[in-house]
Amino acid sequence: MQLWSTYNLIGYGLMKTKLVPICAPLKTSIIITSLVGGYMTYVYPRRFVFRLGEIKYELSHYSLILLDFIIHQIPLIDMIFLNNPNTSQICGRHMFYPMILWKMINQYFVKNPEKIYGISLNKLTFSSISIFLGLSLLNHHSFLPKYCLRNNK
Repeated sequence: MQLWSTYNLIGYGLMKTKLVPICAPLKTSIIITSLVGGYMTYVYPRRFVFRLGEIKYELSHYSLILLDFIIHQIPLIDMIFLNNPNTSQICGRHMFYPMILWKMINQYFVKNPEKIYGISLNKLTFSSISIFLGLSLLNHHSFLPKYCLRNNK
């Protein structure tokens, strides 16, 4: 479970089955994962190779586009068009605790964590923090246009 998308997709599934409440950390994670996943699929495409036993498989770019749409973009589209309001008042910043733990686990247990995505984990972390700060500005400051993101408090 080296890919952050795995945790994100599990959280989204739990949210859709109403086993966990819709909360800002999950919404923030879905937005960041969609943007970063889209960037890695369309702007900076990489190979995706995985093993089953001794056999290596490599997905085509079209397969990666389909996977990105299913795993990263559908949760975002669902969240935007169904306008799922938060059912808990937890701040989105709490998404960073599991993300930092995930990064530390991968750096400790994976020989070369840069191979997970083909991009430096530090760059991905910096990108995620930048997107998070932008979302925070939109969500916590009432002087910004209301149509950007609504404050669901």
